Amino acid sequence: MGTSKWQSPDVATIRRSDQIALWIIATAFIALAAYGLVRAAIRVVELSGSGPVAASLSLPDTPVPELAEGATASAIDVTVQNVDPGTRAFLIASEVFAGLGWAAFYVLVALFLIQVARRVAFARRMPALLMTAAFALLVGQGVSLQLGTAASAGISEQLGLGFATRIDPVTLIVLPVLLIAIAFVLGAGRRLQKDTEGLV
Repeated sequence: MGTSKWQSPDVATIRRSDQIALWIIATAFIALAAYGLVRAAIRVVELSGSGPVAASLSLPDTPVPELAEGATASAIDVTVQNVDPGTRAFLIASEVFAGLGWAAFYVLVALFLIQVARRVAFARRMPALLMTAAFALLVGQGVSLQLGTAASAGISEQLGLGFATRIDPVTLIVLPVLLIAIAFVLGAGRRLQKDTEGLV
């Protein structure tokens, strides 16, 4: 009898306490996905109206002599009235891509943890699951960054401020690369498992 695409040919033992811990962590990831989607939806509703827009802007190091001699600021939180419709659209799209990217990441990682709890970590689809999670996060955050940068540039121009782009490398690069590396390790482990079975 063949194995399904989600089943491992060699079921390893796993302690009951480890299974429970994995299910709890997976549930937490799913809850984070739901929270992120709700938060993004609330933000989209706020931005869809005609009211003021709250935004955080990254600035080139700007002198702030009012605070202290030699003091500079690299970020500022502002609330802006009469935001340009195009800028508002960029902000909305940025929130949508960020929310969907994180939600897909959390759900796919939760599915991976559930499969591990079910003792099928070396199933055929597991590397693809992690790769999909990595690319979902990379695309979602990358597109969101571009759209958010365009929106921030528009708000900065409207306020007559300087503008700088700052990237969080952990979110944009480290997490996706880490997931891709784990996916390759799982794929290599599965191939090694098959080669070992062929020698028995």
